[in-house]
Amino acid sequence: MKENFKNEGIYTGFAQGYDLVMRDVDFEEWALHILRLRDRHGFKGNRILNLACGTGVMEPTWLSKGLEVVGIDQSEEMVEEARRKNSMYPTLDFRVGDMRDFDLEDRFEMITCLYDSLNYLTEPGDVQRLFECVKSHLSREGVFVFDVATETNILENFTSTTYAENLKEFAYIWENGYNIKTKICQSDFAFFHRDPKTGKFERRTETHYQRMYTTRNLTQWLRKQGLRSVATYDGVTLEPAHSGSDRIHFVVGHDT
Repeated sequence: MKENFKNEGIYTGFAQGYDLVMRDVDFEEWALHILRLRDRHGFKGNRILNLACGTGVMEPTWLSKGLEVVGIDQSEEMVEEARRKNSMYPTLDFRVGDMRDFDLEDRFEMITCLYDSLNYLTEPGDVQRLFECVKSHLSREGVFVFDVATETNILENFTSTTYAENLKEFAYIWENGYNIKTKICQSDFAFFHRDPKTGKFERRTETHYQRMYTTRNLTQWLRKQGLRSVATYDGVTLEPAHSGSDRIHFVVGHDT
């Protein structure tokens, strides 16, 4: 019997505490790196569509560089948080949407899907549907930049591993396991939010699934949709991706 690794109801309880949990990630540098990849390969344009935008942590950096940004995310709670904390930037456009099935009736010079968001698509068919949507929204001379977490990363950092933190208004327990046969990483979260009225913590739980994909398969699926991988990079660097990379960035254009 086929196991169900479908992500349902995720990034709801996580939304309010996401930025706290990820506070050590240098999102500004990451956002600038994406622009470096664009420039390195001669792509141009000032309109970005950011898929799985989350709480909108990269968009202000792109906005400061004169770019027009649209972000979509499947989680209403994450989009609400993105709008709330970026309310001082009225031109930033955050929308609720599924990156496997969206139609904005528009084209963009750059499309991004970052922080291993693609790994959350646990069925190969969903990855191919994402690529199909990207193809239909990417301008002819545009660039698609996405990253994936690798099996190396999961084996080193998320196999039978538990993370936990107790903050003033938010606490979490994050338990991880990896099945090397199914290539699925399962993360069980328990989130605790302090109720401002009672002072008591309220508990919510989520289970996240991520599938590890090979560069070969991703490149094949891109080509199937009329896209081509221009280059792959090791993490947030300009070094080529290799077998020990924790994260790989793909720079993708139309297949001419």
